[in-house]
Amino acid sequence: MASRASRNLYPAVSAALAALTSELDAAEAHGLLCGLLCDPGRFEVDVWLAQLMAETAAPRFADLPKDSPLVLMLAETLRELADEGFSLRLVLPDDETPLLERTAALGGWCRGFLSGFGMQVGDRALTEDGQELLRDLINISRIDPDDRADEMGERDFLDVLEYVRLGALMLQAEHRNPLEGEPSSLH
Repeated sequence: MASRASRNLYPAVSAALAALTSELDAAEAHGLLCGLLCDPGRFEVDVWLAQLMAETAAPRFADLPKDSPLVLMLAETLRELADEGFSLRLVLPDDETPLLERTAALGGWCRGFLSGFGMQVGDRALTEDGQELLRDLINISRIDPDDRADEMGERDFLDVLEYVRLGALMLQAEHRNPLEGEPSSLH
């Protein structure tokens, strides 16, 4: 059964982040990106890169090669978020990766999303559903795969993955200003 995780980008983005000496993994980097894109009018790609690098000097987006996995991940994510068909795929390890590692990556994706969402949306009012979803994402971000992987089967993992994916789309739609177009600084 195919999941809603992007299989092709995870290893390439992981390698690109390692080459840049980022402490984030591909899942957390994609979660951060998706959280920041909850307010695309305020999104600045170089701020995202700086967050990926933490204490290390970040490259400028304009200096990245066009075939960089980070550039490809950004472009694919923007396409998926703009699609009316809810096609967002989370950048996670593929289905052949042990459940323990996929569970840990999903927790990291949620941590990244929460961080980016907090940076972009801040203290704006949330709907009751939005508040509940954020509480759930916080709980998922704290998952200890060692404790839960044995009892969480593949179907449960896929259910949680789909909940996270749809929740991220809901929060993005809830906070996107319909008068704003594309993110402000992609060039």
